Amino acid sequence: MWITIADLRIESGGNAGVIAVQIDGDHWRIVNNELSAATATNNARAAGINGNGTNSHWVGNHIHDIGGGVAQENHGIYIDGDGSYEIAYNTIEHVSGSNGMQIFVNGGNGSDYGNNVNFHHNLVHDISKHGINIADASQNNIKLCNNVVYNTTFASLRLNTNTLHGAKLYN
Repeated sequence: MWITIADLRIESGGNAGVIAVQIDGDHWRIVNNELSAATATNNARAAGINGNGTNSHWVGNHIHDIGGGVAQENHGIYIDGDGSYEIAYNTIEHVSGSNGMQIFVNGGNGSDYGNNVNFHHNLVHDISKHGINIADASQNNIKLCNNVVYNTTFASLRLNTNTLHGAKLYN
């Protein structure tokens, strides 16, 4: 059984992200959508797509104009717990709220680590922080390949975790 969100245009804002799969949002397919949250509040701690779960397929989306201002806690894509993810063929642009894509796990969303992330063939640009942020508690089976990242305020790729094992980063 899958939850599928496809071919929609969703504009959000306020105190939440655009699509939140929440904790253990298993078997979500988020495909070919246009997602924006230009009026997101400073502390929404959200994204165009955020949450965690097994068999997550977030592909072919155009995620843009994610606001957030000073707090810098609203991302293009935000993984906040363990699961398995294929995140591919997305365009993530004009994120003034924080990072283009982030893995950050603090134990508050059902798991202590973030594992099994395959982030490939994405275009990430015009980001107010880092293009790709592999942060706290990112751990096993993290693969980043064939992404184009440019025009970020800070590093295009940031690795800020002491639990990362065997990550694959190429092209």
